[in-house]
Amino acid sequence: MIASESLSSSTNNKQNNNKQLEEGAMELRVATSSSTILSSAQSSTFPSTVENQVTTCENNIMSVMETSNTNQPVRNVLQLSQQHHVLLIFRRFVSYGGCAFCNRRTLELLQFYRSLTQMNIVPVVVYPESKEKGEKFFQSLEVPELVQMLRVADPDSEFASSFQVHTDPFSKKEILTYLLPQLIIAKVEGFSQEIHKRQHYEGKSFDIKPTLFLLREGKIVYEWRLNYADHCTEIINDIVLLLDVNNGVSEKILKEENNDMDHEEKNRSTLSITQETLSMETSLKPSEETLTKLPRDVNESSQALVTLHDDETTTRCVEDNTLSKVQELPPSSSSTHQTSNNESSVEGNLKEQPSSSGSLSETLHMQPAQTEKAIPSSIVDPLPLIQSEYIFVVKDVPKYRRIPSTPLVQVMSAEMKEQEEYEKTERAKRMLQQRVPSHNGSSSSDSHGRHRCNHGPIRISCICSFDSVDVDSTIDLFSVLNDSKKRRYFKLFSHYEYNSENLIFWEEVYVNYKPNAYIGKYEKVKKLAFAICQQFLFDSSSIMYINTKDKLREEVKSNLKRLFCYSNKNEVKLMPWEEQIKFNEQAPLLFDNILNELMTTVLPDMFVRFKMSPLFSEMENHKTHP
Repeated sequence: MIASESLSSSTNNKQNNNKQLEEGAMELRVATSSSTILSSAQSSTFPSTVENQVTTCENNIMSVMETSNTNQPVRNVLQLSQQHHVLLIFRRFVSYGGCAFCNRRTLELLQFYRSLTQMNIVPVVVYPESKEKGEKFFQSLEVPELVQMLRVADPDSEFASSFQVHTDPFSKKEILTYLLPQLIIAKVEGFSQEIHKRQHYEGKSFDIKPTLFLLREGKIVYEWRLNYADHCTEIINDIVLLLDVNNGVSEKILKEENNDMDHEEKNRSTLSITQETLSMETSLKPSEETLTKLPRDVNESSQALVTLHDDETTTRCVEDNTLSKVQELPPSSSSTHQTSNNESSVEGNLKEQPSSSGSLSETLHMQPAQTEKAIPSSIVDPLPLIQSEYIFVVKDVPKYRRIPSTPLVQVMSAEMKEQEEYEKTERAKRMLQQRVPSHNGSSSSDSHGRHRCNHGPIRISCICSFDSVDVDSTIDLFSVLNDSKKRRYFKLFSHYEYNSENLIFWEEVYVNYKPNAYIGKYEKVKKLAFAICQQFLFDSSSIMYINTKDKLREEVKSNLKRLFCYSNKNEVKLMPWEEQIKFNEQAPLLFDNILNELMTTVLPDMFVRFKMSPLFSEMENHKTHP
């Protein structure tokens, strides 16, 4: 047991006992003792589709929401949202030790703080009191991630009003029938709160309803409007299952490349229209006067079209600037199968070696090799070549896990995690071998005779448990990885097991890198390759660092230097024809040895545990009942 993290100081006034549910406020303590149970907080179920109404908030409001903590420079929310996804958290008062419900939600957020960081999501807390009170509250905490959490003071509820956060006061009936009973439940779980009259609380801090927003580039992408005592454990579920948030680096590379392609395509379209107009006018054999005016008319038309396309590009950048995955346009008809498929089938059949026929076919459309041989501008260690604007290595954070019915969290060590995974895997394997379809009243049969459990909403305490779960033996690891919707459930499970970096690495390679690994996109795939290497393979302090053999890391490093030794398009154009074909054959295979290791060690064991969890049944029900 290590030092406790006090979310409030205990009160010494014994005369107020009749006004308090418990003297003092709740504590956060970090325990090192072993525990395999997660929070028992309720989680929501998920619809098959979600209509995301992207709402734009006034940028001038976000620009004045200046964040503060002890270690980072002051940055406003708008600036943060340009580089990260921002989870904006409106909470109630921080005086008197803070709102018990908000403190409980803070502890729940801490459980998946590592997952938020891996998905490039930065939490920002907005509290409805003065900066002095807020700093006193946050500085009293001892969990580093909570002390350093970005926060914004909102004593006048200006920001709450701008985001339309409800601040209606409690009625006496609500206090008696809802607030007090919920405070008793929170107290049983270890989260107590001092009780004072409303006038003792600053401004509207007592009445603000907890609300969370997911922001990106000055826009509200998603929102969660909670009741006062609600848990927030469903947030990670919604982010993974409904929003499919990218981890940041690939998102930026793909988006910028896509914008460049759109601009080039519009310019080509404009030029084509201009030339066609000129051809039509010429075929009419116009008079000499018309011929004199024609170039000026064409130029004016061309300029107008370019201006129109520029406006459309700007507008679409604003309208499409959401968290949806960027779809890459195929470079030619011969490689359409590589990039034009939907996300569900973009990876192809994993049981077969990746084919390079599409890349080779595309190469045949290129110009013959130049006689002048290209000379690499730099053949050095690849790491210094990585462009800093695409690479930001986020340092690892502890794996926190809440101990149910207590204000305690547990820091999982690598040894604890490894031992727990081994025990769960062995248990899951035994259960799979002994699985016999049951015919009791707790399960129902589908049209194929398979039995399913009638699960209600998934509780986080059951995510990694193996009790009474019927499975479909026809669903294997390959089918889940190849289906984007199913893979999201597997990814959610990996977040609860603190194993998400392995699945994210698989996605980065198969979904983002391989479809672009050919000579026609040399600069783009180079950025992707370096970003993947820096995040997952080369920096052991990275939160995305995966466990693989050092020999395989060195192989990737050597091949990276050999494949991507040219710095710009001009050098690539001078590559001999044979080298271009060789690049198209070898570039898609850069990470295959590491992928093969993952596919024979980490992912199969994790899939066994996933298959015996209620989340697997939820995935099946989602497929059967969209």
